[in-house]
Amino acid sequence: MNKTLIILILSIVGCSSVNTYDTNKIHKTQLSQKKDIYHLLINVIPSDSKIKIINIKPKYKPNIALKAGKYNILVELKGYKKYRKWIQINSDLSIDIELKQNSKPKKRYKPKKVYKSTSSTNNHSCTKKNCKNMNSCEEAYYQLRTCGYRRLDRDNDSVPCESICPGG
Repeated sequence: MNKTLIILILSIVGCSSVNTYDTNKIHKTQLSQKKDIYHLLINVIPSDSKIKIINIKPKYKPNIALKAGKYNILVELKGYKKYRKWIQINSDLSIDIELKQNSKPKKRYKPKKVYKSTSSTNNHSCTKKNCKNMNSCEEAYYQLRTCGYRRLDRDNDSVPCESICPGG
C-alpha cells in the first residue's frame, strides 16, 4: 500500500530532482559579505577639532564606511596636544576623544644674560630706546644688556650704537 501511494505521488508530481538549501548558511554568508564594511564615529572635545585618518585618501566624515583593518587616527586643534593612535576596525566602532590643552606658555624674549653696569654711580634707566638719546657708550651697553633693547645692536655683533661705541 505504501509503495503504491509513493508511486502515485511521484507520477503526479513528476520525477524531478528537488534541491534543498540550508537557508541559515545563505543568510550568514550574505551578512558576512555585507559586514566587510564597518562604520567609524569619532566624538571629539573640543568639537571643532580636525579629524584625519592618515593612511587613507578619503577625508574623515562621521560614520565613515571603512573596510576591516588598521587605521592611523590624528586629531588636532591649535592650542591642544595632538592625539594620534592606530586603531583596529573589525566591527562598527565609536571612539570618544578629549584633547588636552597645551601647558606651555608662549615664548617671550628674555635677555640671555643681564649685565650690571661697572660704574659705581649708575644713573641709567630703561627709558632711552635709541642711539640718539644715549649720552655715552656705557649707557648704550646698559640699555642693550640690562634693558634688552636689541635694536641698539643692528648688526648683532654685541656692540650697541656703533656711532658712539668703538669695536663694531
